[in-house]
Amino acid sequence: MVFSSAAFACMYLIAKQLDHYGGYQLTFFRGLGTFVPALGYLLAKGISPVGNRPKLLSLRAVSGGVSLVLFFLAVPLVPITAAVAIRYLAPLFAVVFTIWSLNERVRRIQWLYFAIAFAGVVMLRGFDARIGGLGLGLILASAVLGGVTLSMIRAIGTTEHPMVIVTWFTGCVTLLGALGVVFVSDAWTTPLGSDWIFFIAIGLFGLVGQIFMTIAVQTSAASKVMPLKYLEAVFILIASYYFLDETYGPWALLGIGLIIFGIVANVSLKAQSE
Repeated sequence: MVFSSAAFACMYLIAKQLDHYGGYQLTFFRGLGTFVPALGYLLAKGISPVGNRPKLLSLRAVSGGVSLVLFFLAVPLVPITAAVAIRYLAPLFAVVFTIWSLNERVRRIQWLYFAIAFAGVVMLRGFDARIGGLGLGLILASAVLGGVTLSMIRAIGTTEHPMVIVTWFTGCVTLLGALGVVFVSDAWTTPLGSDWIFFIAIGLFGLVGQIFMTIAVQTSAASKVMPLKYLEAVFILIASYYFLDETYGPWALLGIGLIIFGIVANVSLKAQSE
């Protein structure tokens, strides 16, 4: 999970570095760089990419794909560490959706953790003038759809090979990015020089992150490994300071800390109870 968090952090940092190319173009290369090797793996192993439950796979792919598009559209508008931290609200929305769809009960302490995380968002928005209403709205919408995605993954369970889920998701991401590039004016700018390498790296880092995360979840107790996923924010905070010259005031840092604390506490509590 530590390797996974590092890989995803690198992907987010590269996306921020290339944000002048636009969200749809970032989405397209993010999807394509993972879709091609994932599909190649399935074909090499003789595994059908169609899967056993195409309806749930398609719902997961669309919700996750649109969530990623919204996030990349927000990347030019919001500091990258803050953007990733706010997007971490997805597990909270997933809990809300499971309450509604599966009639699950939520412990009172979990509502406290939810409130702490949302207080962090309010604090971050109030003390960081770089976070505008549009950027915040895009990321929150991304987090809501991320919650839907997590709910779909839970509904799919172990009935599908992990790489089948990845292939459906990244195929949808690639398609959405391509549609945006084709139909949205000025959405495509031909990469120059070394930028081609960075675009390829976005997809490859995303693939590495997903593979290591899958291995971690499959081989260890969720209560032990899932909180480590939020090391991404720590990696990004340090790297963005050194490579992107992003800085945060003490109140904004406290807001990020509250978001991560609320999510980690909730995920850990839920995983241990299961």
